[in-house]
Amino acid sequence: MLQVSYIRDNREQVLERLAVKNFKQPELVDEVIELDDKRRSTQTMLDNTSAEANAASKQIGDLMRAGKKNEAEALKQKPVPGKKI
Repeated sequence: MLQVSYIRDNREQVLERLAVKNFKQPELVDEVIELDDKRRSTQTMLDNTSAEANAASKQIGDLMRAGKKNEAEALKQKPVPGKKI
């Protein structure tokens, strides 16, 4: 089993070795790389959204501890970036 990072970094070599093994669908190599790019992009978006949510939660907690309940409640009502309503 090949790691996706190896396939991405050594595309031509992978294609050559697959040709030796009579692999009939070399376009699948590019599809694997494309799908991994999408997965990595989605993971980055998820990580960024999680970081924003964590920062907002911390800020809300700080406001609540400071007795600023109205400000905390207003912050809770702000829309989350990327969230579909």
